[in-house]
Amino acid sequence: MKILIGLCGGILCGLFFGEYARGVGVIGDVFVGLLQMTVLPYIVASLIANIGRLSLEQSRKLLLVGGSLLAFFLALGCVTLLVIPLSFPELPSAAFFSRSTIDTREPLDLVGLFVPTNPFQSLASGTIPAIVLFSIAVGIGLIPLKNKTEVIRMLDTVTDALVQVNKVAINFTPVGVFGITASAAGTMTFEEIGRLEAYLLSYTVAAVVLTFFILPGIVAALTPFKFRDVFRVSKDTLLLIFVTGKIILVMPQMIENVKELFRTRTTLDADGKFPEADIIVPLIYPFPNLGTFVIFMFIPFTAWFVGNPMDASNYPVFLGATLLVSFVAPVIGIPFLLDLLKLPNDMFHLFVVSSVYTDRVRVVLGGMHVFVFAVLAVAAFHGLLRIYWNRAVGYAVGSLALAAISAFGVHAFLGKTLEGSYTKDRVIVGMQLLERPAESGVLAAAGPNPEPLKPGENLVDRVRRRGVLRFGYDLQRIPFCFPNS
Repeated sequence: MKILIGLCGGILCGLFFGEYARGVGVIGDVFVGLLQMTVLPYIVASLIANIGRLSLEQSRKLLLVGGSLLAFFLALGCVTLLVIPLSFPELPSAAFFSRSTIDTREPLDLVGLFVPTNPFQSLASGTIPAIVLFSIAVGIGLIPLKNKTEVIRMLDTVTDALVQVNKVAINFTPVGVFGITASAAGTMTFEEIGRLEAYLLSYTVAAVVLTFFILPGIVAALTPFKFRDVFRVSKDTLLLIFVTGKIILVMPQMIENVKELFRTRTTLDADGKFPEADIIVPLIYPFPNLGTFVIFMFIPFTAWFVGNPMDASNYPVFLGATLLVSFVAPVIGIPFLLDLLKLPNDMFHLFVVSSVYTDRVRVVLGGMHVFVFAVLAVAAFHGLLRIYWNRAVGYAVGSLALAAISAFGVHAFLGKTLEGSYTKDRVIVGMQLLERPAESGVLAAAGPNPEPLKPGENLVDRVRRRGVLRFGYDLQRIPFCFPNS
């Protein structure tokens, strides 16, 4: 409720004060900074601790099962990120000034981006892919050590402390949202607000299709469980995730949902405890889920929004960086990718404002991802994972058809609703001089000066004598010379 009050108050403040509300944006900058400051240390400590606490036997089996499933889901996420931009219609656009477009940037160093040759430099510069690889490597190095308990306990304490700091920062969310929204509402045009609809609608449709059809369909195609079983045991948990906005709050309930699903359909565990679920769900939580992965569609949306859609040459770098950036919170990953792909980093404020809505959708998709991942992993541990071809073919065809219908349906809808929304030509035509101009007149046609030069007089002397500067101009020299409104 407080966040909604801050959001509405920011909108009203921006609409009332207009450009003067830009200064309130510093409140949003401080809030975003407070959120970001704990993320990288938390990721380093939690990844090392969660990987390092595994035993050698657990690690081998989990590496095979979990690694295969993680690769599968990330591949599904990459396909989704390739499909979603198809829903953005072609619109006339023009990018106005952003400091990001003229900032001097170093050439892209792919080795430095992914390989942590100097982990401390990677941490200092916020090179997220290198940081993630370093953390995974250290966690794997801890697995065979016998005296690792104290180190892991210390890392757990560090992560708990960082979570407490983050909770303090989250308390300022209503104020931060107010500052960001006021600045955005005061400086954005109605055309830009209308185009934000493309991001919200495309992400919502993609999340709904993945949550309520594709992911349950994967369970039905690869395990003995049926489509309706997935929703029967998980619907209450998904609703609770939507209400609270946090997956971690319902983790015990989700573990119980996984066990209930196996208890109702199998007799593999005499006690019905299925202890694998207790290990798998907490372990996969720090890793990327589809809800977080797909939210990075904001990057191709930004490119489309500013009038410079991403082409095929941009996608290998974008997808490669996203695969590792998805290990961290979007509040860290989005600014990094905007900078990497040379897009205006002030668009991040628009992402933060929209996250008031998208975060609720994101965690529901993320919750279904964790649940399905755990079900598939436990099924693999008990030898239940195999392809049921009749179901698999049906769900594969249905998924392809639904994805195509959704993408082109959203494309057609946005093309219709945004038709005629381009107004930036009128921005140019409506511009006025900032200062009061000198007295002037415009001649309709070129001609000789009505006062010829006097003997011994040059052009400058004539200008001084008459007090008039007479010059030619090109009528269509936009943006330097043009007829305004």
